[in-house]
Amino acid sequence: YLKRHVLGGKWLFFTAVSQWWSGNLFVVASGIYLGTAALGALRLGQSLFGVLNVLLQTFENYILPQTALKMQQSQSIGIAYLKEMNQKLVYVFIPVLLLVFIFSSFLITLAGGKDYTDYAFVLKGLSILYIFILLSQPLRFYFRSMQMNSHFFYAYFISLVFALSTSHWLISAYGLQGVIAGLISSQILLLTYWTIILQLKNINLWKSSTLY
Repeated sequence: YLKRHVLGGKWLFFTAVSQWWSGNLFVVASGIYLGTAALGALRLGQSLFGVLNVLLQTFENYILPQTALKMQQSQSIGIAYLKEMNQKLVYVFIPVLLLVFIFSSFLITLAGGKDYTDYAFVLKGLSILYIFILLSQPLRFYFRSMQMNSHFFYAYFISLVFALSTSHWLISAYGLQGVIAGLISSQILLLTYWTIILQLKNINLWKSSTLY
């Protein structure tokens, strides 16, 4: 059991490190390049989305072990369960994200005051980011339930390399919009890598056993 924990856990450890830096490098860099006002607006937006983060984490903590159990019975049963639960997740979150996108100016002004009204685009950008996070959720659950932890790490490592190589240019050239673009691009890289791996393994979650 110790050997199995070491073999599986090392990928999760490396993933946690890469995931933290790939997700926060743009945020840290924005404070250095753009100053406290822009960083405050970004952190305010992330705080408003913190409730969604808690719900997503709660959903993952419940769905992941259930998916793993059903995958042990049959992969088709596990995928069908994953499809059903992900549809419920989409039905709940998409309307919320649309409302945040539409009323971004009102929400950020309500939360931070009139000084933050000009940063309404931050909430719009984060709404788009969370759409890609929702798209990646079924792939995350599938890879985790099938214990394909190495590919979990590789995806976040690629995302980290992208953040390291582009953060200076994106933030210097586009400011806070560049930060949002970088975060969205990182999620697209995760989604693309995991999709390619499934295609190489002849596992098609998007057609016959589509998740949407």
